[in-house]
Amino acid sequence: MKKLTTILVILCSVFSLKAQNSPNNFRLGITTSIDKNLSSETMAFDQYTGYSADYDKINYRLGLNLEYQLKQKLSINTAIRYSKKDFTGTDFCEVCAVSVHTSTEDIYFRFIDVPLSLRYYFLPEKLGLLCDVGFNN
Repeated sequence: MKKLTTILVILCSVFSLKAQNSPNNFRLGITTSIDKNLSSETMAFDQYTGYSADYDKINYRLGLNLEYQLKQKLSINTAIRYSKKDFTGTDFCEVCAVSVHTSTEDIYFRFIDVPLSLRYYFLPEKLGLLCDVGFNN
């Protein structure tokens, strides 16, 4: 139940603001979201050692979107977005001697991504149903 609630909060936490259609077929907008990392919390190096991640940080993404309408239902999209995806990590060893010290550290994972996609609007005048296909670095 907790995972379902988390997923619903994430899906509802995306905010996007777009300008109205312009005569030159360009649309500019901003987007922001609060993100929750749903990756595995344990990464094994071998049978006994590995890395444990605690996704306890508040993470977000901010960006500027640009859309150019190619045809009535087809557009090309790009953006520049800054993302913060921090977490706390700990090395572990299940068979090491007691004298081995596991270290916990905060991982500061920040990056800029520039996606490129084609967007097809199924019902552009009635409903915001669309399909996005593209690349994200």
